[in-house]
Amino acid sequence: MRARLLLDARSPAPLSLRFFLTVPLFGMLLGALLLAGGAAPFASRWHPLVLAATHLLTLGVLGMSMAGALWQILPVVCGVALPCPALAARATHLLLSVGGLALSLGFLLAAPAVFAIAGVCLLLAVACLLAGLLWPLLRTRAVQPAEVARGIRLALCCLLAAAIVGGALLLAWIGGLALPLTQLTDLHALLAGPGWVGLLIMAVSFQVLPMFQVTPPFPAWVARWLPVLLALSLVDARASAAVLGLYALLALVLLARRPRPPEASTGFWWLGLLSLLGSLACGWAGAWLAAGICFLLGFGASICCGMLYKIVPFLLWTSWSEAGRPKPVASIRLLLPERGARLQLLLHTAALALLLGGQVRLAGAALLLDFGLLGALLWRAVRR
Repeated sequence: MRARLLLDARSPAPLSLRFFLTVPLFGMLLGALLLAGGAAPFASRWHPLVLAATHLLTLGVLGMSMAGALWQILPVVCGVALPCPALAARATHLLLSVGGLALSLGFLLAAPAVFAIAGVCLLLAVACLLAGLLWPLLRTRAVQPAEVARGIRLALCCLLAAAIVGGALLLAWIGGLALPLTQLTDLHALLAGPGWVGLLIMAVSFQVLPMFQVTPPFPAWVARWLPVLLALSLVDARASAAVLGLYALLALVLLARRPRPPEASTGFWWLGLLSLLGSLACGWAGAWLAAGICFLLGFGASICCGMLYKIVPFLLWTSWSEAGRPKPVASIRLLLPERGARLQLLLHTAALALLLGGQVRLAGAALLLDFGLLGALLWRAVRR
């Protein structure tokens, strides 16, 4: 893999920052919803509050984090020239924000008109994202590192497929179409979870774990074949779980060989990878709700939070350097203080444990503090 970054090719920092600064807002909305909803709804995966909370997390926290990161990773890591990045990124952010809020509200109100608004906005958001990222990635020849680019292509294709299935589900709910809702919902979850979230985190980690966490690189065969194997295994949930389990174990081994003392961002990676193994164990035991909590909040959200503590200071520092402005702090590490990051890690771990333990209101309160602190830290760094 390439050892250097193409800093001259990166997108303007504000394009990604608008996504990253929206993440805590959706996280706090998720906490408020759980705080108000109580524990009873979590007896069923089909309860409106569960569906609303799930999509606040997947679209607002994970979707915003991953979309914002891709606008920097593709040009900087893969050297892909993005046409009109400002227009595509702004449109994606606006449509994803409106669509995510509308979809969650639609589940709570059971309002067909709100579902229709959500469906249009989210499909347009995916179209803008794919036009801005996947299309130039497919057109660029000999993208390096090829392993990262291949995994991102597969993840974006899974996102497209998940959006199509999700659109069919919305049409079935709005128009009363006779579709197999349970099977389509399971397929939607598989494509959006292991397909979109799992594949993207896996592909990006091949570059960012050695770069940001100073781990040894992944073995060449892992980086080359594991994303392809995961994509092929999506036909069966247990097969994809086995591939993700192998990835989690390999990544944990590399983290254990990290020569530096652990940081808060390292702790988020440990929590995320251990949660991924926990999710797989719960899935094999048939505890699907616990598996979903571990995967989305434990694995996905933890990794995204850990990445923000590395990506945001990097973007701000390089932007200040190029503009010739005086640095607001003596070191890039001080932009997002380690003490605040460690506190957020504790709050995030507590929220995950409380939710798994059925203490939904307490988990909601912990999530409010968790993402509220993240938002305060990010805004402080940007304002500086």
